[in-house]
Amino acid sequence: MMDNSENKIEANAKKKLAIKDFKLLSTSGNLGAYKECELTHVYLVETDSKILYHYYAVLSYEEYLECNDNLKENYLVPKLIDINKKYKLGIKQSRISFDCSRNIFEQLCNNNLIINETTFLISKFFTVLPKTHIPSCWDNEPSLLLKILKSNFWGDNYIIEFFSNQNPFKGLLSNEDFVKINKNIKGNINIDLDSINDRIGSFIFQFPVTLIKANIIPMNDWCNANFSIRIYPPFDQSDNIITIINTSLDGVMTSFHNLEGIHDNHRVELGDSHNFELFIVNKQNKLLYQHFRGNYCRYFNFGGSIGIHNSEPRIFTNSDGEKIHINLFRNDLGGGKSSNGNYEERIQKRMQHNDIIKESYDFAIFHNQRKESLAYIRKLIEQNNGNISEIWLLDPYLLSRDIIDTLYYQSLFGVKLKCIASYKKSKTLLNCSESSDNIDLDYFEKYKLEQKEYILTQSNNLGIILEYRVTHEATGFAFHDRFLFFIPKDTDAIPSAYSLGTSVNSLGKAHHIIQKVPDSRKLVYTFKKLWNLLDGENNRIIKLPEERDHEK
Repeated sequence: MMDNSENKIEANAKKKLAIKDFKLLSTSGNLGAYKECELTHVYLVETDSKILYHYYAVLSYEEYLECNDNLKENYLVPKLIDINKKYKLGIKQSRISFDCSRNIFEQLCNNNLIINETTFLISKFFTVLPKTHIPSCWDNEPSLLLKILKSNFWGDNYIIEFFSNQNPFKGLLSNEDFVKINKNIKGNINIDLDSINDRIGSFIFQFPVTLIKANIIPMNDWCNANFSIRIYPPFDQSDNIITIINTSLDGVMTSFHNLEGIHDNHRVELGDSHNFELFIVNKQNKLLYQHFRGNYCRYFNFGGSIGIHNSEPRIFTNSDGEKIHINLFRNDLGGGKSSNGNYEERIQKRMQHNDIIKESYDFAIFHNQRKESLAYIRKLIEQNNGNISEIWLLDPYLLSRDIIDTLYYQSLFGVKLKCIASYKKSKTLLNCSESSDNIDLDYFEKYKLEQKEYILTQSNNLGIILEYRVTHEATGFAFHDRFLFFIPKDTDAIPSAYSLGTSVNSLGKAHHIIQKVPDSRKLVYTFKKLWNLLDGENNRIIKLPEERDHEK
């Protein structure tokens, strides 16, 4: 890990490069025939103090002059949008000169931002990043960063970014506030900060590549390709263009070709056509005009017949008592890649199988394997020990013995353990029943005491920071699924969550699956909501180390 002095040396080096890059990219004729700039600025206004906070901005270099004075300044939200009681959201779009753009760049290099005599508070944690090339298409998908840039329908982009190393609004805005802000931004302009929320606080200078465009199309033999480059005035660097074309399959390069200058329908001998990668660079100023990687669909087959409806529908009554009619028809029309029996098909299938196997590492099946399933849970806890601050366990049938059989195997000091169970469900494992649906408060207190005593008597609880809460008829809400959560120390990271497929007391006894949840955020929100509802002594079974120290 680098110390602060090393970070400062790196940041200063990046700033020097960015200043040099800004001059190169902003010069009209290098990437585009730029005439002026367009600034799209998203900001927050503090309701009481009227202080303005920079939230996000993209300053794009444009090839046309806006002559209509009425369109040179445009508030995309005519009225500030209320985010909460303290902050409002504004979005403004302005046409500005090169000199104004340069002035903003120089201000940001000195951690200031004043636009048209209006001061904006900016992040204190800016790092200016040297030029970055953004492809318009990569692996047949648009680059994710394009979601927060102005669309360039001609080709690729360069950016110079003032990146905020920390979210400047963390602690000032809630998650709900961020969702509301980002939704309103996307609703008014095509900027999706919800998809790339690490760019909240950034200021981006965008330089579209418009003076040069290339195209490569495989020929019918799939071993050669036609290559063309189109140029547009005032481009005068034709003699400095170098083009590199390669293909790859199975992680190895299967062909390589390089060209110089401008070409029209030039036949390129490659020998392969998988995963084209194209570089077009200027050997003099080292600018990359186009970078593309993608594949072409080689075989596609349609066939079938027109579907005909059956004269009589399927009729049934569902569990809600509704009579349902399903029209039946035959549809043989289908489409997809046809099998060609070629070598690459066998390679592609093996690669797909490898990807599936790789993704299945967080997926396990157990049947009559109690020891193995518990060992799997303990291994998950051990693997996550280094970077977590908390472990949560949500299980309606959870008892104290289950907590000791699992969470007590974590070996790192300072990790908080939070557990939620259901009194109504977990008490059934104790072979007790009640004569009434109403809560027997005496029995409930006895239940809590037994679970508490088990933890206090079965361990010295050294290094244990545990809080164990329980729902009952009066508080909380019913839940069914069982989850194990690992909450990272980095509060910006997404927690990991595993679906256990059964309660801890039944792990490995009957057939079940333990699998990682791809996106745990909604589950984390649900756990927090339930946890907060149970924040009271009546729902708390035990809290350590406070109670352990008190017992002594």
